[in-house]
Amino acid sequence: MFDLYDTYPKRVFYVSLFNTTTLFIGLIYLTVIGKINYAPALQPYVTFSIDIQNFYLVHSSIYMVFYSALIIAALSILLESWNKKTKHIERLYLTDSLTDVLNRRALDKIKNEMIINGLPQDYGLIVIDVDNFKHINDQYGHFNGDLVLKHVAQILKDNSRVSDSVIRYGGEEFLLLLKNTNKEDCYHIATRILKALNQTPVCLDKKQEFIVTASFGIAYSDDQVFDFDSLFKVADQQLYLAKSSGKNKICM
Repeated sequence: MFDLYDTYPKRVFYVSLFNTTTLFIGLIYLTVIGKINYAPALQPYVTFSIDIQNFYLVHSSIYMVFYSALIIAALSILLESWNKKTKHIERLYLTDSLTDVLNRRALDKIKNEMIINGLPQDYGLIVIDVDNFKHINDQYGHFNGDLVLKHVAQILKDNSRVSDSVIRYGGEEFLLLLKNTNKEDCYHIATRILKALNQTPVCLDKKQEFIVTASFGIAYSDDQVFDFDSLFKVADQQLYLAKSSGKNKICM
C-alpha cells in the first residue's frame, strides 16, 4: 500500500500543469503571429488586423488560465479523495478485524523496515498470551471467546503509550512493541496491563462477568540482540517461563 502524495506530490501535478499551460499559451501566440503552423484553426487570425489578433490572443490566454484553474481545483479534490481512500484501505489491510489492533501484516511491514534500517536502540517487546483461553472457548463458547479477545485488546490499548504498537499475533497471543523505552519502562507497562486485567472483569453475552488473566514475556534490545526475530525469541522464552511457573505473571 502507498500514499499517492508520497509517490506523486501535489506540487509535481501543479508544476506539470503550469508548464503545460504556459507552453500551450506560447504556442497559441506563435501560431497567431504566424511563426509556426501549430493549430490550423487559429490560422485565419493572422489575416486580421493586429488589434483583432491581440483580442483573440488575450481571450484565448484568459480562457486557458481559467480552465487550468478549474483543472487544478478538480485535481486537488480528486487527490484528497484518493488519499483518504488509500489510507482507509491500508488501515483495513493492516488491522485485525476482530480486535481493531494491528495484525500480522502490519508486523511484517515493521519487520521489513527493521531489516532495512536495523533494530532500533531502546526497543522493547512484550509478548502477551491469554491464560486458559481454550478452556474459556470450551466453557463459554467462541462468541464469548471473541469478547474476551476484544476485552484484552482494549486493555492493552488503554494502558500502553501512543507511540507503542499493539498487535494481535495470532489466536490469543498479542505483541506490544515499545519504542524509545528502557527495561524499567517495559516492566512498568506490563505491570500496569496485568493489574488492569486483574481488576477489570469482562462481561459476557449472558451478563456473566469474570476476570481474564494473561502471562507476559519481555525482551529488550541490547548488545546480544541484533534483529527482531532474536528479540522475539527471547520474549517468547520469557513467556514460556511465565506460563510454566503459574501464569498470570511477568517474566523478563
